[in-house]
Amino acid sequence: MNSAEQIVADAERWFNTRNLEAILSCYTKDAEVEILADGISTVGVGPDQIRRIWQLVFGTFPRFTVTKKLISADPEGAIVNEWQGQMDGTGCARGFDLFWLDAAGAIARHQVLSFGRVVEYGAAASRVRFALLYPRHVLRALRVEHQLGAR
Repeated sequence: MNSAEQIVADAERWFNTRNLEAILSCYTKDAEVEILADGISTVGVGPDQIRRIWQLVFGTFPRFTVTKKLISADPEGAIVNEWQGQMDGTGCARGFDLFWLDAAGAIARHQVLSFGRVVEYGAAASRVRFALLYPRHVLRALRVEHQLGAR
């Protein structure tokens, strides 16, 4: 297993076991973590803020588990992995981790892109959720679907 594969495997294991100290040990002292999840963004710089972010994630989703898969790694120290998970044993969450490593191989920047409860387009739950978040866009989508169906 190469170092990128090891980082992704460790990230999966440590997230799923809530090993906060192991997670924190991978970051540089001035690392930045940014989580973008369903339109909400939070950024933490340094160990105290990063610890708080992960405590918030683990406290909010105590049974959230993920499976990670390495997508890409480059020699300059950028790693991309895709993940899929179960939020509290239900629903499907998906996303990506983007890691930027320093020369020593520690994580200097970590961006998490999360797509909360992913549901199939057209399902009742997806339409309700989309309508609550973007009511004008739902009306447009319905108009476009109607136009496409009329052909």
